[in-house]
Amino acid sequence: MIPTQILQNEQHAEAETRVLAFYGNVNSHYLTNYMELQQDQQEQNENHINQD
Repeated sequence: MIPTQILQNEQHAEAETRVLAFYGNVNSHYLTNYMELQQDQQEQNENHINQD
């Protein structure tokens, strides 16, 4: 392979890694929020049952 081609491949791989890392962070952020919402909902349901 010619050096410029190798360099392009490395840059591409680096960009891809950054994109995947970004989406990984976004997904874990949404998942954490979703889990917290589910937990809040569950606690509200339990509180409601206890009030009855």
